Amino acid sequence: MEEQNKDLGTQAKEDQLKGTINKVVGKVESAIGHIIGDPEMEARGDAKQVSGTVQSVAGNVKQKIDEVLHPDLGTQGTVDQIKGNLAQGAGKVESGVGEAIGDPQMEARGDVKQAGGAGESMLGKAKEKLDEILHPDEHSKS
Repeated sequence: MEEQNKDLGTQAKEDQLKGTINKVVGKVESAIGHIIGDPEMEARGDAKQVSGTVQSVAGNVKQKIDEVLHPDLGTQGTVDQIKGNLAQGAGKVESGVGEAIGDPQMEARGDVKQAGGAGESMLGKAKEKLDEILHPDEHSKS
């Protein structure tokens, strides 16, 4: 019921954030399960990663629909920055876990996610600046 009262953009951000958190938690849980030889823990972690991915994708779809229905460059920029920062954080965790367990591929994937997140965050900043240029009256009210 509460979900129906939220606008689509808010639902999208929440799904994206929760999905990213579930993916990171799942990746860590899976890695720990692998390290300690607990296949059930590893499987639970893998399941959380999949669940997080599905939730993030649902959030992405909601965001795209919201962007079509309510285009706002400034808001898109903020969302891109948040997503970029989350990707950087997830990449840092993945890279650290990869380093800790001696998995260079996982470490490299984490490094790539960090770089991609930095790029997405920069794109968001650029969108916000463009919005300030296109709509100076709206930004001078703050």
